[in-house]
Amino acid sequence: MRSNFWHNRWERNEIGFHQSGINPFLIRFFPTLDLSEGDKVFAPLCGKSRDLLWLIEQGYEVVGIELSEQAVRAFFHENEIEPKVETCGPFLCFRAEHLRLFCGDYFKLTAKVLGPVTAVYDRAALVALPPEMRRDYVRHLADLVVIETAMLVISYTYDQSLMDGPPFAVPQQEMVALFSGLFEVELLVREATGEIPPRFRASGLTEVSEEVYRLVRL
Repeated sequence: MRSNFWHNRWERNEIGFHQSGINPFLIRFFPTLDLSEGDKVFAPLCGKSRDLLWLIEQGYEVVGIELSEQAVRAFFHENEIEPKVETCGPFLCFRAEHLRLFCGDYFKLTAKVLGPVTAVYDRAALVALPPEMRRDYVRHLADLVVIETAMLVISYTYDQSLMDGPPFAVPQQEMVALFSGLFEVELLVREATGEIPPRFRASGLTEVSEEVYRLVRL
């Protein structure tokens, strides 16, 4: 899955993966990471998610990375925030109070550029990637953070013979296999999706579940 795929999705406004509200699992389970005010939270492949605003409102510093410049600019425009924009190596960096968003390739981000973070929030990063890219995503993430960094991941499970992603299904067995040896993995909850998105229903899916994981870097 090349970068052009995502650029085209944003240009055509094919962003059914975007949630206009705050993710309820974030509100419900982020406190399990036991952070302190002022801690820095990293949000990979963050799109224009309003979850970033919720994290800031809880007193955290937030740093994200997103491939699409259109998505990043839309985030600031829609939330009426005026960022400072500068070049940071291979990235455009958008800065605002308690927030820094890198625009560019996640796999080019280094721990030095990112800086130290206390936690990671992944709502739509892992599930956006096809199977052949997921292990590289996890290994790169492990290189970006230090031991004991906490992480909250939200994933999907559904019958992929009826629909392929994105968002892809990443069931518990694969989650454990992907993160094994790098992160401790704990399933917090598995719940049926209350309202199945139209694209899922159009594919014939009648059952879609979401899973929430708490991970800790080993």
